Amino acid sequence: MMIDAPNPLRIYFVANNPDIAADNIFRGFDPDRDYICQYNFCIFNDVLRRRARNLLYFFSLAASGVPYGFAETGEPLGAFHPPSGGSTGFFIRHEGAVTPDYLDANGAHRTAHMTISLLDPSFVNDRVHRLGPQHQPSAGLTSVALMVLINYWRMARSRAPHRLILHGFTGVYPNGNPFIHDFDKERAFYESHPDVYCLTPTGEQAFAPSPGGADGILATALRRRFSDRYDFTAASKSKLIADLAETFYHVGDFPAFQRLIQASISLNPKQGNREVGLMIRGLAAAGKVAEGADLEATRSRTAARARAIDEKWASGKLKWAPLNAPALASQEAEYVFRSDKRPRMLVLNETSRLGFNRKHLGCVSVSKALVRMLRAHGMEYAGWANSAAGLNEVLAADPARDFDAVLLNGEGTFHGDAARAIELAMAARQMKAAGKKVFLINSVWERNGRFLEEICADFDLIALRESGSLRAAPGLGARMRMTPDLAWITPPVAGEGAQREGCAVIDSVVPETAEALGRLAAANALEFRAMSGLHRSFAAAVRADHPLKSIPTALSDPDLARFGCWITGRFHGLILALVNHAPAVAIPSNTAKIEHMLDDIGLADKICPVDEIHEGARTSQIAGSLRERLIYSPSDWEKVARYQSRATVEIDRLFADMRRLLA
Repeated sequence: MMIDAPNPLRIYFVANNPDIAADNIFRGFDPDRDYICQYNFCIFNDVLRRRARNLLYFFSLAASGVPYGFAETGEPLGAFHPPSGGSTGFFIRHEGAVTPDYLDANGAHRTAHMTISLLDPSFVNDRVHRLGPQHQPSAGLTSVALMVLINYWRMARSRAPHRLILHGFTGVYPNGNPFIHDFDKERAFYESHPDVYCLTPTGEQAFAPSPGGADGILATALRRRFSDRYDFTAASKSKLIADLAETFYHVGDFPAFQRLIQASISLNPKQGNREVGLMIRGLAAAGKVAEGADLEATRSRTAARARAIDEKWASGKLKWAPLNAPALASQEAEYVFRSDKRPRMLVLNETSRLGFNRKHLGCVSVSKALVRMLRAHGMEYAGWANSAAGLNEVLAADPARDFDAVLLNGEGTFHGDAARAIELAMAARQMKAAGKKVFLINSVWERNGRFLEEICADFDLIALRESGSLRAAPGLGARMRMTPDLAWITPPVAGEGAQREGCAVIDSVVPETAEALGRLAAANALEFRAMSGLHRSFAAAVRADHPLKSIPTALSDPDLARFGCWITGRFHGLILALVNHAPAVAIPSNTAKIEHMLDDIGLADKICPVDEIHEGARTSQIAGSLRERLIYSPSDWEKVARYQSRATVEIDRLFADMRRLLA
């Protein structure tokens, strides 16, 4: 109808932009004849459907194939009522997005109120307006470009073009993503077409040319990113670099973007999710503009690689929470109220709930063991707090302090007089002064001064993980004992005779060692796994020449069942390998915890100097001495079995003693 209409129509395009007033459209609007285009059931949907009879809806498909504003079943979310006339819709499916499975043979979807067709936006770049390869046409540009094509067809048939009137297409959208869409170039497209107008408070007018033209794109992007509202004094160094990197990404300078974004992630690897996502998209975009005889094949190959990297980044998510439906839930604490008469234990330092440890299989294994042992010995897990602020939240939620003891889970925190160790110890001591029992368990102890010793000395029970930690803590008194790490009672996921493949590498908490292990994995085409700090090692690997299999993902249970041996820089990585009867060699960490545990087991020869890791990366070969350490004799496995048996007995005794002290 729009192609063959005898007279030109007025078609309004309303951006999802809260900075505009939708009522401005209806001055001179003819509801019987004029059309309105709107997007994703935008904030103006109710206003528009009540006053217009002819609406065109454009819905963007997420990568999962679910359209914005729709359920997975294809039904609109919330109450949707059609306009008094009719409406037509389009699903905009970008490259890589899943096609909804409820479309019919013609690629259409029929709801109770409209028919929605699948629209491939590639026609924008192919026929109308070339964007940078890192950008997708927005829903707004796709709809306007479609109407521009219709106007071309009309003029070819000697018919007057429709009048296209844009409202709210400012280039600045509170909910828009300028790193997926290039709003500056999109505005340039609107400005170049005489049949495209914009609606202002005073009426319709043509788009004014952008100052500076194409040469001003970078300057425009920098001015927009670092506007007068940007607070340079509050921005951290990593954020400032990340914002600068994103500006270069926006204008398509991928070498500058890659350098800056890796620097940002290295400075603050705990906050890198968004930056890693940009790196993956940047990798795909760089492939699209790579020089070569077959550009299309290069683009397809690089896009496939980017999808594979994206899948690696998403994999290894560990779904674990020590509490179900807590009454208090925040980033720093969770808490439940009493459910029965059992003694209640509040945990300090629940490391599996620290943001940078959410993919740390060792911390999750310890947390699961802790919850399991409390229940087995008749105690209730009351909740956790990971800071003094978190403890304050618990005390505010439960002024009666209806818990009987505080369990301070030391893990790798108590070394070098760490500020966090002192904060947690002082919080625990305050609870001791308030009449609660306090237990420090499952802890390393190294290079701590007298001050921290005196804070902890009057705790009711102290259990350190290695004999070396006991020797380092002479001032902790007679209540101190050695009990191996709780991860030793983790149920194995692979049996002793399981068929497994090859060797894999686990990272280290020490950044330089993690980098060396990553290079070793890449040079020898080994799978690389990480625990906390995944962002940094992942960012270093997102390069076109990096082996795909050596791009790191989070260590997970399926890995323990899959691989036959391990080279690890992680304390818990070593334990989990041995629990699953896989030979492992270990690289020294930020404390001597690995050396001390291996010495306690009787496997001190399984320590590998970091120099051998550097050599293996340089020569692309696993050194002979490292290979020899990966060979475990029957005697070695007997030592592991004896230590694990001892760990099981001592851990059980530890929890029995804590329960006895709460009687």
